[in-house]
Amino acid sequence: WLWFRPFLGSDMQAFAKQVSDYSKSHFSITVRADSVDLAYSAALYDAIMLYAYSATKVLSEGGDLRDGEAVTAAVRNMTIEGVGGTAVALDSNGDRIDSYEVMNYVLEEGGVMRSVAVGMFNSTIWQYKAYERPVVWPGNTLEVPADYFSGAR
Repeated sequence: WLWFRPFLGSDMQAFAKQVSDYSKSHFSITVRADSVDLAYSAALYDAIMLYAYSATKVLSEGGDLRDGEAVTAAVRNMTIEGVGGTAVALDSNGDRIDSYEVMNYVLEEGGVMRSVAVGMFNSTIWQYKAYERPVVWPGNTLEVPADYFSGAR
């Protein structure tokens, strides 16, 4: 079984600690670093930073942040490096172009299923990079199954 998750850079634990420390010092909220939802926290951080860079560009060019068209154009034409180390940019529909890790459920000793990363799809450049660990296919095989279509649904 394969599934996808947003790609998170290698130093995300440091980001989780920063979220935890900031929450405690600014809001008196105690959040353990290991309980921070990294995918959503990183996406929120990246969205805020994309807007901040875009707003700065609009202002530096003498624009006004109340000019929604100028701000929207700046956001759509901006690319920054996200907290996870991947590019943060929007496509022509205004949706984030993101990278995803390909995850594989594998059956381990004792009948325990575990999810492991087997590759990354970078949608910025439409490229898949396989990791060293191979995909384990149904039937506990490394052989890629042949595609088929029976014609009936």
